[in-house]
Amino acid sequence: MADPKDLKIAVIGSGMGGLGAALALAKKGFKHVDVYETASTLGFVGAGIQMPPNVVRTLDRLGCWPEIEKEATDVKGSSIRQGSTNVELAHVDMPNIRELYGYPHCNGHRSSLAGRMYDACKKESAITFHFATSLVSVDSFDPKPKFTVQPRDGEAYSVEADVLLACDGIKSIVRTELLESIGEKGEEEDTGQAAYRIMLTREQMADDPELLALLDSDDVVRWIGEKRHIIAYPVSSHTIYNLSTTQPDSNFAASTNATYTTKGSKTAMLNVFHDFCPLVHRMLNLVPDGQVCEWRLRMHKPLPSWVHSAGPVALLGDACHP
Repeated sequence: MADPKDLKIAVIGSGMGGLGAALALAKKGFKHVDVYETASTLGFVGAGIQMPPNVVRTLDRLGCWPEIEKEATDVKGSSIRQGSTNVELAHVDMPNIRELYGYPHCNGHRSSLAGRMYDACKKESAITFHFATSLVSVDSFDPKPKFTVQPRDGEAYSVEADVLLACDGIKSIVRTELLESIGEKGEEEDTGQAAYRIMLTREQMADDPELLALLDSDDVVRWIGEKRHIIAYPVSSHTIYNLSTTQPDSNFAASTNATYTTKGSKTAMLNVFHDFCPLVHRMLNLVPDGQVCEWRLRMHKPLPSWVHSAGPVALLGDACHP
């Protein structure tokens, strides 16, 4: 009987899901994991991300947590404040998360998380990356998945694998073709919500003691108002303050483009939170003109299946979850 660890496993996409899947498979002893990625290099971007104890525990098992922890911030509390006055409505102290669960609740930068996962993947001889190589089509799902990829500077070629894991994100080609093969079609819908994502540096906040106090704290802070809220916390060893807003989708500058973002108006952003407190306005005013990005928040309707009924093909991450 053939050793299951000799299976040829193809992973499409090297975002969080693809990197995590490849690394977990290698750690379990699988010997042939090939990752196909459209980008030429993994120059990670993104904003802040919260990592509760179960996530940290998994990252530790994958061997990449010690490096991520060097830049992460340890959450010690959560402050909920009235947006218009900055008055604290509630505070949850979390001083002993590490003692209770064995691992901390941390905040980090997505680029740090993905970068250290990639570094861990590079240490695994079982993992091979194929950069600047895009999935063109899935040619068959069973008995073994076959698909065509297109290198940026070469001829398209066919790949056969024993297992295909589609981690190709919100615009997943595999999801579309998998659903078509079973007579289904994926649907998206607007949530009616939009978001701004903001990253402020220590240098930008340096002249404001109140803002520096937020950056130096170990709290996650939420400012809430009618149909709007802002959540904020420090990342990258307290050198960056990450803010994420949610508000009704009424100020979008344009339809979503290929990257699912649009350039926004700073004036419109300030107007959305016009009745929030001066502290919030001082932070929003630090965003340079022309660097306001907004996201229309959309979701997939639940899929009938995340796996193919006949072949060893599965969806993972943004390719499948609502």
